[in-house]
Amino acid sequence: MRCAADETVTGIIENWSAAFNRLDADALAGLYSSNAFFFGSKSQLYRGNEGVAAYFSAAAMELAHRSIHRPRDGTGQFRSDQFCRDRVVRRR
Repeated sequence: MRCAADETVTGIIENWSAAFNRLDADALAGLYSSNAFFFGSKSQLYRGNEGVAAYFSAAAMELAHRSIHRPRDGTGQFRSDQFCRDRVVRRR
């Protein structure tokens, strides 16, 4: 049986994946607390929404320069399940 928390978490995951697929660093940052501590794939600690936005802006630039950015389904969308699978919730 699903509860309200399931709906909330599912919505957050869907919003995160959609923002990542658009490479929208500001939308991603908006999903984190203003006092967040964020570790991505770099050794640097990012703080707050500005730090999260900086991380995802840099990651988007890196992703755009890799061959991995080509989506498998040919839609032109970036796919969150193709980028550092150990830290991204896979889409269903």
